Amino acid sequence: MFEEDNFDRVLTRLKTKGYLKEFINKTFNYKLGKNCKFDLHLQKIDGIIILYIYERNEKNQVNAYEFIDDDNDVYMEKAIYKGAIINTIHMKKCIKMYEENVILDNIIIFVNALKNNNPKKILLEYLDKKIVDEILKND
Repeated sequence: MFEEDNFDRVLTRLKTKGYLKEFINKTFNYKLGKNCKFDLHLQKIDGIIILYIYERNEKNQVNAYEFIDDDNDVYMEKAIYKGAIINTIHMKKCIKMYEENVILDNIIIFVNALKNNNPKKILLEYLDKKIVDEILKND
């Protein structure tokens, strides 16, 4: 199973292989262009995984994705704090939505892959096989 604790190693492997931009675009509904420069920072605080995406372009946009293992009425909340867009993803709600076949975007699929014993089948719903194989590769 793909574990959240391995997320940083997975991101590094995807970057090394040249698949990171496609993974970010498809998973988080981005439109990072071919020449767009960006940086990632992953942080884990009190069981919350936070992925920061820094776009280095004319906007210098910062987006954060907080993966929280709780339940809520919505699967994702958005807020703006000091110019950064903060996306709080409620993982238990994502899992319920996936089980009920209510898939609004690929974040719901990705969260289910994190928590599922057969992540390959789930990730193949929206990612190319080469990316899925790299994500699931054992170190």
